[in-house]
Amino acid sequence: WGYEDVLPYFIKSETHEHFGGPFHGENGPLHVTLSRQPSELASVFVEACEECGIPRNTDYNGAEQEGASMLQYTIKNNKRHSAADAFLKPAMRRSNLTVRTNTHVKSILIEDGRAVGVEVMTAHSDSERINCNREVVLSAGTIQSPQILMLSGIGDPVELSRQGIDIKCPLPGVGKNLQDHIWTGVSSWCTIPTVNSLLKPLNMAKAVLQHLLFSSGPLSNSPIEANAFLKSDPSLSRPDIQFHFVPLGIAEDYSTDIYDINTFSKRDGFGILAILIRPESRGYIGLKSSKPKDAPVIQPNLLSEP
Repeated sequence: WGYEDVLPYFIKSETHEHFGGPFHGENGPLHVTLSRQPSELASVFVEACEECGIPRNTDYNGAEQEGASMLQYTIKNNKRHSAADAFLKPAMRRSNLTVRTNTHVKSILIEDGRAVGVEVMTAHSDSERINCNREVVLSAGTIQSPQILMLSGIGDPVELSRQGIDIKCPLPGVGKNLQDHIWTGVSSWCTIPTVNSLLKPLNMAKAVLQHLLFSSGPLSNSPIEANAFLKSDPSLSRPDIQFHFVPLGIAEDYSTDIYDINTFSKRDGFGILAILIRPESRGYIGLKSSKPKDAPVIQPNLLSEP
């Protein structure tokens, strides 16, 4: 799982419209590109970073991460190109692939120390068994992956016993050592039209028509347009802070419908989100109950660990 190990798979997976080797692919199923219509303020943000000593870095997914640049997106033909669009939908015609929606996994079935299938719930049944001949791949995200493991009897014996779950595999690390990249933001007002103007009903209607008819316009863009990686201390070996630039003014209550009290018109603005990308604090996920539909308990640990 080192950088050199996963890089070939990133290259194999993507078609980058702007950058090539040795860090990017040109023949993969997932399309990656820069925005074709960035806002005026996005390039100003990159220039401002340069004036503050943050170097311009055209490709933060290349040789160096540190620096300011326009964001790269998984977009194809001005539309979001998701993992489902790139990998799943082209394979839907395969005879050896079945996609089940509205199906909730209750647990992984363990027999003699081996995963032999899954138990699921559907709209028509509270319990259905799906057997496997080879392997079960669990990919349910940061929250539900450990939840499913623990409901299956795989996890910390103390946690499982507390919920009355039979222990199939004692694995204390399940749901532990979780790290979150916390962020905060600042906003300022400006005289250049931004996304705040887009939120006016007439402008929004125009943008919807422009997107539906021509696959262009503001709705074909991401709300986050530019990016910067930097070090909070020059002695660090790699960046630990990330800036996201948003052409959108956000009020203290996180609302975006902001009016000038003098003119009673919507105000335009922009925001910068500061993100801690290498936090030292850790948290864990536990079970609220042994019922699959109950949400897990997320517990942060605010004390730093070495």
